[in-house]
Amino acid sequence: MAFILLLNSEKETIDIQFHDTYFVLSRLEFALSLLGPMTFLLFFIRGLLLKFKSTGANIGLMIGLVLISLITYQIIEFKVGYLNKIKSLDPEEVGDRGQFYVDLNATIHRAWAILIFWLTAIVLLVVRIIKIVKKPSVVN
Repeated sequence: MAFILLLNSEKETIDIQFHDTYFVLSRLEFALSLLGPMTFLLFFIRGLLLKFKSTGANIGLMIGLVLISLITYQIIEFKVGYLNKIKSLDPEEVGDRGQFYVDLNATIHRAWAILIFWLTAIVLLVVRIIKIVKKPSVVN
């Protein structure tokens, strides 16, 4: 119900305040951030129950993985932009910020590793779907 109201609202953006940070998201970004994990979880559970032998469950899981990959990429872009903005405001790289830069770079590298994991899972699902479709069906 809330999702339908969200799509029909007059506002183009959603404002979210989290601690001392204020985020402004478009309706599409907000919907993707909700639908991606839900789609992934739903079809992952269904895929486990069917042992990934169902084309429909695998395609649904692949769609969920694509949505989560888009979310992960947006997080990476946000963190890289944040790092660049901080560096541009602090050209001297004060000593106390050195560890902050190291930690943020490590976080960005971990996010890239997670994105590569999602993309690898998508490729494996595509291979699995192709094997299922090409498999000759036995009709009695």
